[in-house]
Amino acid sequence: MVTFKQIELVGFKSFADKTVIPFTDGVTCIVGPNGCGKSNVADAIRWVLGEQSAKMMRGSQMLDVIFNGTEKRRPTSFCEVTLSFDNTSRIFDIDCDEVEMTRRLYRNGDSEYLLNRQPSRMKVLTALLHGAGAAKEGYSIIGQGRIEMIMNAKPEDRRSIFEEATGISIYKERKADAERKLAAARDNLYVFLQRMHEVERQLGPAEKAAESAIKYEELYGRLRTLEINSYIYHHDTSAERKKKITDKIEAFSAEIERLTKRSQDVLEEYERCRDGVNGADDELAELNERILRYTVGIKEKTGEGKVLQEKANSVKEKLRAAQEDITFSSQRIDEIEREIRRAEDYNAKNSERAEKLAAACRAAEEELASISAEIGQFEAMTDENRKKVMDTFRDLSDLNKNMGSIEAQRELLNERLAEVEGTLAEITALRDGYKAEYDASIAKHGELTAFLSSETETMERATAAVRTCEENISSCTRRAYDARSQIASLNDSLATVKALRDRFEGYIYSVRRLMTDAKAYPEISSKIQGMIADIVTTSGDYEVAIETAFGGAMQNIVTRTRDDAKFLIEHLKRTRGGQVTFLPVEALAPRTEGPSIRSAIKEKGAIGFAVDLVEYDKKFDNVIRYLLGNTLVCDDIESATQIARRYPRAFKIVTLDGDVINSSGSMTGGSRKDNAGNLLANERRIKEIEESIADKKAALTRAENMGEKARAELEKCSAELEELRGRFQSSRTELAANEQLSESLIKQLSSEESRLTVYAQTADMIRSRLAALDDKYSETTRGASDLNERSTEASSAIENITTQYDALSKRRDEKLEELNSSRVEKASLEAAVKSGKENAERLRGEKEDLIKRIASTRAAIPDIERELEELNRQAEHSALTAEEQAVVDDLRAKLKQTTENKTALNERIKQIDIERLDLHKSIQELKDRVSSQQIALTKLDADLENMQQRIMDEYGEDYDGCLKYKTDDFEIEGAASQVTSLKRQITMLGAINPNAVAEYKEVKERYDKMASDKADMEKAIDDLNVALDEIRQEMLNIFNDGFSKINENFKQTFKELFGGGRAELELDYTDCEDPLDAGVEIVACPPGKKLTKISLLSGGERALTAIAILFAIIGMRPMPFCVLDEIEAALDEANVGRYAKYLKKFSTETQFIVITHRKPTMENADTLFGVTMEEKGVSKIVSVKLSEVEARLGGDTVM
Repeated sequence: MVTFKQIELVGFKSFADKTVIPFTDGVTCIVGPNGCGKSNVADAIRWVLGEQSAKMMRGSQMLDVIFNGTEKRRPTSFCEVTLSFDNTSRIFDIDCDEVEMTRRLYRNGDSEYLLNRQPSRMKVLTALLHGAGAAKEGYSIIGQGRIEMIMNAKPEDRRSIFEEATGISIYKERKADAERKLAAARDNLYVFLQRMHEVERQLGPAEKAAESAIKYEELYGRLRTLEINSYIYHHDTSAERKKKITDKIEAFSAEIERLTKRSQDVLEEYERCRDGVNGADDELAELNERILRYTVGIKEKTGEGKVLQEKANSVKEKLRAAQEDITFSSQRIDEIEREIRRAEDYNAKNSERAEKLAAACRAAEEELASISAEIGQFEAMTDENRKKVMDTFRDLSDLNKNMGSIEAQRELLNERLAEVEGTLAEITALRDGYKAEYDASIAKHGELTAFLSSETETMERATAAVRTCEENISSCTRRAYDARSQIASLNDSLATVKALRDRFEGYIYSVRRLMTDAKAYPEISSKIQGMIADIVTTSGDYEVAIETAFGGAMQNIVTRTRDDAKFLIEHLKRTRGGQVTFLPVEALAPRTEGPSIRSAIKEKGAIGFAVDLVEYDKKFDNVIRYLLGNTLVCDDIESATQIARRYPRAFKIVTLDGDVINSSGSMTGGSRKDNAGNLLANERRIKEIEESIADKKAALTRAENMGEKARAELEKCSAELEELRGRFQSSRTELAANEQLSESLIKQLSSEESRLTVYAQTADMIRSRLAALDDKYSETTRGASDLNERSTEASSAIENITTQYDALSKRRDEKLEELNSSRVEKASLEAAVKSGKENAERLRGEKEDLIKRIASTRAAIPDIERELEELNRQAEHSALTAEEQAVVDDLRAKLKQTTENKTALNERIKQIDIERLDLHKSIQELKDRVSSQQIALTKLDADLENMQQRIMDEYGEDYDGCLKYKTDDFEIEGAASQVTSLKRQITMLGAINPNAVAEYKEVKERYDKMASDKADMEKAIDDLNVALDEIRQEMLNIFNDGFSKINENFKQTFKELFGGGRAELELDYTDCEDPLDAGVEIVACPPGKKLTKISLLSGGERALTAIAILFAIIGMRPMPFCVLDEIEAALDEANVGRYAKYLKKFSTETQFIVITHRKPTMENADTLFGVTMEEKGVSKIVSVKLSEVEARLGGDTVM
């Protein structure tokens, strides 16, 4: 039954006119002279079957299949080929009795596929052909090149023929694709694990920082609640507390009034006592006078002059006492007047100062109101400018994305351009190779015959050299890949370590903030010499010990002078940046090693002085010796303990593990976390990573250089081997085969020239697109530059406004502090003025009393003087009688009683003086308390205002905003201690990263995602391994089954074609670890010869053996039709006859279309068509007879 009914060609190659060739059952032969276009029929069939390679169509580009015109004809605008098939047996999976497949190509490059004259796709046509076993990859079209491949290929190369025949080529592609995916997956997993390790290293510190941040937020929240509730309490109770203070002032004032009244009462009692004393003095004087009157006689008896003298002395004493009292009172008055003047002067000054302070307070309040208004304006201006900056940043981000897109396109085009240029270079090299090979095939045809017998070993050595070069290239490629992967991993590590260093990780918040400010402000950075980790380096073995020896000083910052440190401290205060310890070089005194430590250096386990184990600039000698002086480094805690016992409390000892024995005798040590920060190691790590990167880059360069050398050597060896193979092949090919080879080389050369043109045009097109993208990129860059300028201007404006805002805030704080201080001082001065006035009034009262007393005393002096004169007149009295003596005794008793009363009064006067002094002290103390309460009242307002300012500055809340934090169970008792405790706990947390929780969440999510991705990647690798094993096993099963069938067919076909003998196919597992790589050796024994390999047979025998293999393959996989293109050209007449008869026998199962020159083939044909060129360049089909063929082609051709 006819399957392939006909082919219709329109404008295809040399078939300019519509040409129809009908096919019948059996064998159809197409004959004609060389160059008439008969092979174009096979090309047309191959083209419709889906061939996409212009080279396989013997052209340089696909448009070459369109008729290109002749001297008399114009080129056609398109070509079309239609294949018609009988589908009554449903060889194609389509419900039609006849199937037409059409392919059409236009000169503008457009193409069409039609199925039964309806538009379709190539994929649909090829799927139908695959299902029928007639695909272009199979054996539907067999040319002479396929025969040569079977004859001359090496066993390992010959295997591909049988793989294609058994149908495992598609599995090979799947296997290669799976292996590529597996290798890529493993490479990706390796790089992924490196990155995952970096993320894992970040996870621990990030988690710790997040915990600290969470703890900080908790403590800060509690602190905020306590402080705000304290503020609410003080605000709500301020009136009550003011009332309490006012009540106290009123109570103190009432007490002062009571004590003042009591003082007046005591003073009156004092006056009464003084009057009583004076009365007693008068009474005593009177009694003495009376006694003297009675004792005049006694004076005369005992001496009148003596008695009178005694009396006169008594009066004189009284006169002297009065005069002394006047003098004392006058002095006290002068003293009181001086005290009053001093008090008045002091009060005047205090009043003047108080008035000035009141004016200053009013001015400060007005200025504070003005500053607050300005701050409000600046805050509004800052928000507006920030919005402008954010808008600019968004525009800039969009431009950057656009630039990134353009850049990505540029990179893709550059990669494509490099690929095209690489292909151009390959095509050029290939074209040059074809030229050289063509010249060699013409010039050295004769030399190759001798080469066959003498240069076999040379080919084997060249083959071994090529394999060695390929292995070297593979090895260099692996080393280069490993080096690149390691460099990428090291670069990731370097970026991570540098980022940690640049973010000052491991330092407390205040140090990080100051160093960050130093980066932005040269004025700050110029004051900083560096941190300890910046100025000190040491060996990796000593890093832990040295960092332990430095202790907390690792967080210190070195400055040149005290003034620099003072400047930085003021900066921290202004910016509320926390506290930092500074080490001014000029201010520190180095610690020297004492005799004990110099002796201890010789002890077992002692390594050296800490200061000798570090390297630093000598200008920092004071600092380093101050920190590390008198410190010994030992190898372990055992040695350190022994040395400490021998030299107790003489010096500090640290071990390599970080244990410490202090000079005080205390010991610190234990385990250290693996991820514990080591500030000294950062720079060393960076240096080590950079050195490793340099080493890996050097290794990469060496590998690439070795690879280049190996590739050059491979090219050289391959060229030599190809040359040997070419010459070897040429020598075993007859003249016809050699001519065909030359023709093929010319076509290939033409094909490469066409490809070269196409790729050159593609390269030019890519360059033009790159130029357009460059212009677009430049335009976008200019836009980005304008936005950057706008962003810079807005940022500068924000910075200026922020600077002014900070200055205003500072002025507001200063004025507020000044106002509070003035208020307190004013209240104190007012209290002092009031107290001074009261004291002056008291002194004036005392002065008036003294003046009255002086006047009274002076008035009494004349009486005393007259009394003295009277005594002198009474000097002449007579002696007393007994009765008079009794009277005198009574008077003396009264005198004694009066004297005792006077003494009692004097004692009471002393008590009154003490009570007056106590009352004065009590009154003064109460006045001081009143002044203190007045100050407390003023301070209460100032404290509340300060607290309100603190809440506003720290938490941004006014009183109404604070109410949302109010708690009902708040107790003010203990709140202050809790606030202090919370602040201490917050301080102990150290530097807090406010973004730590988000950063940890991000890192944790990345790590979890990476862990999941890792599991997926590992599962994908396992799945690929399983799939690869399944593909390999399926390939092995299919190949072994098909190969066995082909071998059995080959044994039978060989006997029929050779008329006897035997042959078989063998799998060569030599030097083969994988069964799928086993070569195929052909062993044949023509009749009358020994069993030998195909390479030792004659040319005709090898060609017939190859044909036998093709027939065996076709027998294993029968196909609807088969096109044979001059495959029997190398056979002699006898073998051609056998071939033709076998072909005729085989045609009962397969429809053959044979292109041939040989007569026996023609004789066994069922249908014969001739191809001729009556018009030069235009092929036509004619129906011919065999005798006409002989006449047309010549007897020498048809044999």
